Amino acid sequence: AAVKGGGAYAFNRFLCGYCPLWLALPCAIAVGGLIYAGLILIVEPHTVKRILSEFSIRKTRAKKS
Repeated sequence: AAVKGGGAYAFNRFLCGYCPLWLALPCAIAVGGLIYAGLILIVEPHTVKRILSEFSIRKTRAKKS
């Protein structure tokens, strides 16, 4: 979470010099989310695979109903 927050903060500070705050803030939040997702894929790939397989199982069950 600290890496995500630091990355979003740094990106927001960088963008504030080039575009208005109303545009920089959502972009920084999106970058923070991408950083977080990337870190999850690096640190816990087996957990991500398990979650994705659970979603596919639920989707398959929903189609059968």
